[in-house]
Amino acid sequence: MAAYRKDRYENNKKVCFCLLLCLGGIGCSPSTSLDFWTITYDQIESYLNENGNLSDDWYIGLQGKDLAVDKDYPELTIHQYGDQQECVLSFQMDAKDKPYIAYQYTMETKAALGRTKQKSLELTSTDTGFTKYDMKYTETILEDGNFISQDTASGILQVQEDQTLRFDSIPLLKESMENLNVMIDNIEKTFDIDYTKTSFVNVPALAQKTNIPETEEIPEETADNIAYFSKPDINAKGFSLVTCLEINKANPSSAIFSEFNVERQSDEFSYNISLEKQSQENCYALVFPFDSDFSYIAYIDETQAYLYDTSFTVENMVQDLAQGGSQAVLVLSTENESYKE
Repeated sequence: MAAYRKDRYENNKKVCFCLLLCLGGIGCSPSTSLDFWTITYDQIESYLNENGNLSDDWYIGLQGKDLAVDKDYPELTIHQYGDQQECVLSFQMDAKDKPYIAYQYTMETKAALGRTKQKSLELTSTDTGFTKYDMKYTETILEDGNFISQDTASGILQVQEDQTLRFDSIPLLKESMENLNVMIDNIEKTFDIDYTKTSFVNVPALAQKTNIPETEEIPEETADNIAYFSKPDINAKGFSLVTCLEINKANPSSAIFSEFNVERQSDEFSYNISLEKQSQENCYALVFPFDSDFSYIAYIDETQAYLYDTSFTVENMVQDLAQGGSQAVLVLSTENESYKE
């Protein structure tokens, strides 16, 4: 992670006072107490004035108060680094000048074929009490710093009235909460802050009292895409190829059509496509970019995708499906393996 840190911040490992552009407008005048925000900012500023720089495992950005949307609540971001990992805590203003809290945990591990797998989980508050959070998980495969592939998942975490957590199943949540809890402990010790005497809702600390299961794979219910896979097909060169259709849950007319090389663990090709509804239910035309040689119509339900050559009409396709779908060019299923390591 040392190289990762240097790439991102080059030689600027010390604390910087970020001069962020003022968005203008009237202050946020929050109804919920933000004493924790003010205390954190003031304690860090005081520490820096008295002690100067921090150690290299810290990187802190403080917005100048004269540039803040609300001068009582200038933005701040705290990074702390560990072995191949990074924790981030931010107090920010959104586009509507409303305050929010964001946590982020990022880690790097080795992947197949000498590649790097970068996992990241970000939690962003969505309510004025800072008890409801959107979660965004991202898993990226890199080779020599170059993008190879990415999978994502989304979920919700909420602090309930009894101070227990309700959350969707998502990878990295347990590890993120453990490491972010350590980071907040370090913030309190380093800058002489006691969050228990403020209105701060310490989500990572509450998570330590919650049984969060470790989840390695992205569960289907929180994955951002519904993924349909073919069974492996061996090409003339002896490579196993898996065709994949990934449909965006939030925007079902948007999809990715790709072919995955199992041995090389990379895509042979990948196209962003559109799904155009046809006259009958569950029937679609796959619209590819102009430079693609592919052309399909498809029947797609919750678990299966039958792809036909466009010489078939929708009526012909439905008739063939009623007889078992034997003339489909490709049959993809959510139950088939992806073969991604």
